[in-house]
Amino acid sequence: MSTVRPTTFTPYRLARVRLELSQITKRLMLVKIICGIALGICYWYSVPYVLPFIVHGATAESAAAASVAFQGSASRQLAMPVIAFFCLLLLRELPRRGRFEGHLRYFAAAYVIWAVMSVAWSDDPSLTLKRLVVFLINILAIYTFARRFSLVEMSALAFFVTGTVAILALYGDVVMQHIFDPRNADYRFQGVAEANYQAMSLVVCIFSGLTLFDRRPTWRKFLAPALFAAFILLYLTRSRVSTIICLMMAGIMMFRLTRKSLSAPARAMLAVACLAVVLP
Repeated sequence: MSTVRPTTFTPYRLARVRLELSQITKRLMLVKIICGIALGICYWYSVPYVLPFIVHGATAESAAAASVAFQGSASRQLAMPVIAFFCLLLLRELPRRGRFEGHLRYFAAAYVIWAVMSVAWSDDPSLTLKRLVVFLINILAIYTFARRFSLVEMSALAFFVTGTVAILALYGDVVMQHIFDPRNADYRFQGVAEANYQAMSLVVCIFSGLTLFDRRPTWRKFLAPALFAAFILLYLTRSRVSTIICLMMAGIMMFRLTRKSLSAPARAMLAVACLAVVLP
C-alpha cells in the first residue's frame, strides 16, 4: 500500500515561487496598463471628440453636427476595430474573473439577437449593419472589462480617461476659444463635444470617482476636489437629466459612507440639509 506524502518546499523553493508569482503579477499589470492606455486613446477617436468643438449658431445645429460626426467619422471607423483587437488581446492574455451566470444573461442574449435580426426589416440595411458592428464591438468591450478587470481597475481607468477628456474640454473652452463664462445663463460647457455628450462623459467620470471614493479611502484627498470640479462642470453643461442622475448617485454613495460613521439622527439632519440646498 502506497502513501502520498505532501510536497515539502525548502526556503529556496518558496522564495523562487514567490519571485515567479511576483513577475507574473507585474506582467499582467503591465498588460492591463498598456491596453488600458491604448483603449483610452481609441475611445477618444471612437466618440469622436473634436478639440476645440466649434459651437454653431443654434443648439439644434450643434447637436446635428455632432451626430453626423459621431456616425460617419473616419477616425471612429478605424478606432472601433482597434478596440476589438485590444479586447481580444486582453481576453487571451489575462485570467478570467468571476463567473458568467444569472438570469439577466438570457435577457441580454435576447436583446443582442433582436438587434442582429433588425437588419432584416431595416429601411437601410447597410447603415444598420454598420451600427450593428459597432454595437457588437461595444458588447465585446463590456464583456472583456467585466471578465478581466476588477471593479477598482475599471473605475480607475474610466476615471482617468473621462477626467482627461474633461481637462481637455476645459482647455478648449478657456484657452483655445475663450468662451468659458459660467456667469452667462446661455453658456453650456462643451469643449470637445456637444454639451449632452460632454455631460455623459462627466457622468461616467463622477460614477467611477465615487466608486473609488468608496473603495479606496486613501485616495479621498485627491478624489474629493476632482469630484467637486466634475460636478461643477456637469452643472455648466446645463444637462438636467445627467445632473439629476448624478445627484441621486451621489446621495446613495453618501448614504453608504455616512452609514458607517454617523448616527441615524445625524444622517437625517444631513439629508435635510442636502435637500434644502438642492431642491430650490
